[in-house]
Amino acid sequence: MTNNSFTTKLQGNNIDVWDMKHLCKFIKREHSYKDNYEISAVANITWDFYAEMRSWGVKDVGAYATKVAVEMEVSVWGDDEDEVVAVVEIDTDKDDWEIETDMDNCDREQYCPTDITINFENKTFYVNF
Repeated sequence: MTNNSFTTKLQGNNIDVWDMKHLCKFIKREHSYKDNYEISAVANITWDFYAEMRSWGVKDVGAYATKVAVEMEVSVWGDDEDEVVAVVEIDTDKDDWEIETDMDNCDREQYCPTDITINFENKTFYVNF
């Protein structure tokens, strides 16, 4: 099996943050459904492409994420309060987060991460190819 490693940078609409309640807990702020949120994030995804070879030819090809590093700026404000800005940095090499790779929607003509969901409730990155 041959491995090739790549790093892809995602930002903007390609990053989805799940569960604002747990994100607020993560940044040590009381959660309110009346709050307004703005998140600016950049995710660097390290991933491997593989080709599973046999004597008769290629059995399978695919990709999977091996590392995720995210930096996000979270702005939170309510109707009666000032804006609170927090910088959140998460790195799977240093922090206790999981990575799940989804290739169900991959067209198999090109391989690269297309989007990522950051789930603060179960501390998991869902990387879609």
